[in-house]
Amino acid sequence: MCLGIRFAQMEFKAVVARSLGAMTLAGAQLAGYVNTMILAKGATHVAVVTLPDVSLTPYAIGAGPAAQALVKQMTQAFNAELQKDLTSGASLVVVDAFAASEDQAAHP
Repeated sequence: MCLGIRFAQMEFKAVVARSLGAMTLAGAQLAGYVNTMILAKGATHVAVVTLPDVSLTPYAIGAGPAAQALVKQMTQAFNAELQKDLTSGASLVVVDAFAASEDQAAHP
């Protein structure tokens, strides 16, 4: 395998790791804001909407299969961390826009 190709593959893996880490952090931060700035202050009707499957957008599709897969992984990382870190309770409803967007794409 050519050294240039191997370097490009290693660089892509590093980009993937950084991107997934950033999206995981963003999901955790949003959950923290909702928990401390909204729920902890007594809000009784809170809806949090997850990200839709952004990999289904024309931009992501046009970026090619590798980029589209990365965008999907990033969205899933954000949503998973957001849902994991939210304080569950009767006053919180999580709206799964990811599942809804995939269903809409599969059944236009």
